[in-house]
Parts: sequence; C-alpha cells; structure tokens
Amino acid sequence: MNRQRKTLIIIALCAASFMGMGSLALSSGLAYIQQEFADVDIIWIQLLVTGAVLMQVPVSLFASWFCTRFSRRSLILFSVCMFLFCGVTPFFLHNFTIILVLRILYGTAVGLGPTVASSLVFQLFIDNNERSRVVGLTGAFAMLGGMYYTLVGGLLSEIGWQYCFLSYLIGVPILILAFLFLPKDSELTAINESPTQPEIKAVYRIKPEVIWIAFLFLIYFTLYFAYTNNISAFVLVSGLGGSSESGLSYTIVNLSGFFGGLTFYYIRKWFRYWTLPFSVAMTGLGFFIIATATTLPMVFIGSFLHGIAIGWYTPNNSILYGEIMPPEAMTFTMGVTGAIGNLGQLVSTVVFAWIANTLHVTTERDILLLSSYGYILLVVVCTVYIGLRLMNKRKLERNTL
Repeated sequence: MNRQRKTLIIIALCAASFMGMGSLALSSGLAYIQQEFADVDIIWIQLLVTGAVLMQVPVSLFASWFCTRFSRRSLILFSVCMFLFCGVTPFFLHNFTIILVLRILYGTAVGLGPTVASSLVFQLFIDNNERSRVVGLTGAFAMLGGMYYTLVGGLLSEIGWQYCFLSYLIGVPILILAFLFLPKDSELTAINESPTQPEIKAVYRIKPEVIWIAFLFLIYFTLYFAYTNNISAFVLVSGLGGSSESGLSYTIVNLSGFFGGLTFYYIRKWFRYWTLPFSVAMTGLGFFIIATATTLPMVFIGSFLHGIAIGWYTPNNSILYGEIMPPEAMTFTMGVTGAIGNLGQLVSTVVFAWIANTLHVTTERDILLLSSYGYILLVVVCTVYIGLRLMNKRKLERNTL
C-alpha cells in the first residue's frame, strides 16, 4: 500500500470514529428540550442522550455477524446514513415519542460504524508501531468529536431547542470521505500483502484474557460516568460557576483527550504494557483534584488530567485486544468488548446510587471522591494483571529457547 493510499484510508477511519460520541450533541441543550416538552418526565428527556445505548450494545455484539453478510465498507456507509437520518430528522419534528424512537435507533449508527472502523485498523495495519499510531489517531478524533458535539450542539440549542440536531450534518463530509477512501473487502488482502482468513469461514471465541480486560474497561467507565453525571451539579453547588463553566470542563476533557490520542504512540512506546495502570492512575488523579477543588482552575486541571488519560486508556485497550486475538477476529472482539464497556454508561447511575445510599453519601463532591478511590483500587488490579502477564510472557520465551 503506497503512502498516499494509506493516508486517505486513515482519514476515512478517523472520520468514522468522529461519530462515536455524537450523543453528546443534546447534552448541553437538554434543559431547552425539557422546557419544550414540559409534560414529559425528566427520565424520558434524559433518554434522548443515553437511550442510544439500548441499540448500541446489541448492534456492537452482532457487528461481526453483519460482516459475514455485508462488506465492511457498506456497513460503515450504512451507519453514516443512519447517523444522518436519525440525527437530523428530529429537527423537523415536534412529536416527542417519534424523536425518542429516532434517538434509540441512532444507537445503530454509533454501535456499528466505529466498531467496524476500529476492527479495520487491525486488518489494514500489520506493523505494531504503525497500528499504535492509527489507533491513537482514531481515538483522538473520537474525543475531538465529543468536543464538537458538546460545543456546537450547545451553541445551536441557544437558537432553539431543535437546532442542536443540525450538528449531525457533520455526517455529510463523513459520508463523502468514507465513500471515497474506504477500501472494499476484496482489497483487504492486497493492501495487507498477506492473506487473511475470511471471517465468514471462521468461528471465534473470545479468550478469557480479553474478557478480563473488557471487565476492567467496564469498571473504568462505570467510575468515569460519575464525572459526567455529577460535574454540573458539583460546579453549581460548590459555588464555582454555572452551566457554562461545567460545559467548559467538558470541552477541556474532550480537547485533552484529543491530545492524548495524538500522543498515545509515544506513551505506549515509553511505558509499554504499563500504559494500562499509568493511564488509570492519571484518571484517578484528575478525579481526586476535581473532588477536592475549591477553585474553578483546579476543576479545569483535573478535567485536563483525566481527559488526556482517557485518550491513552481507550486505544491501549484496543492494542491489548489486538495482541491477543487475530486481526480477522477483531470485528467480533471489538463488538463484544465495546458492548461490555458501554454497559458502564447504563449501570453507573445505579451503582453510585446504591453506594451513596449504603455509605450515606449525600454530595456530588463525595461521589467524585469515591470514584477517585475506585481508580486507586483499579490501578492495583491493573498493576497485578500486567505483572502476571509479563511473567507469563517471559516464561513462554524461556520455554521456546
């Protein structure tokens, strides 16, 4: 594959990854939507943001099966079309039920497109260094997308509650880039310059180690959503600002996450396997700084730290999966592990509500502090896991010799 062709494919993959955090487009304007539909319970209003997970999880699980029926390029193009249709159509509607159904169906786009695009990285880029660069780039553009949706969606919602849906018009250039530059399945072998087993002829089983890493991923994001669910109230109750200040905190997280994705290659090169506990530790430090903050700049510093850490943690997980599973099994692997990780968004509120009730925690500050303690325990678990993995690796190397 020549350099120009490779660059164009990377651009298309980054564009597909840009869709991943699209649900955030409504988060900044949710109050305006609630005013428009004052007779609708707040739980249903919040589902406009989180409801996509209801489709995102099952579609991710079946992404590999879809790849046995349709080409990966076709699946990504279909997901972008769903992204556009389900994202923009609510702009023209005033029926809450139909809008909610479209928001749930929107999960098809973010469950299928980014999953298939992520798996393509492992089939198209064999060299480990090159793969780390591309995985970091796609992760960076996912975080950049989060910043775009939060910022643009919030600005458009100031015009009118329905205008935030126009932020999904970004799907038009994404569709063009994907159509022009994504390779067809028939081209994969030629691009790789090494034959790969067709996915339709193989039956893959997720190895226990992959399930373990995915379980750590679930815990990580269960703890992480303590920030997204509580930062607005924390900033307000602590007297540090209002919605614009908490929105700026979100923006810093996504911007630093973009920077984290860009620097992931170097972090991985320096820390190797220890990137896993290191990124978790940085996330916990960011949470601790926010939880103990008495000034707004400290909140922003904590936001920057845990934002850049998630920019390292997420692509590192993908690299770990790729070291355990064969490239042709990565669609299945990314689908299953992505579904497990996304459950964190669903269970976080329930888990922290139970913990808060059990420990009699009443403030957002204490919830964020509890989350930082959870990350300390997760660092210990990740450190033990990496230590055992390296011991087994050295044992295998000695046996080979």
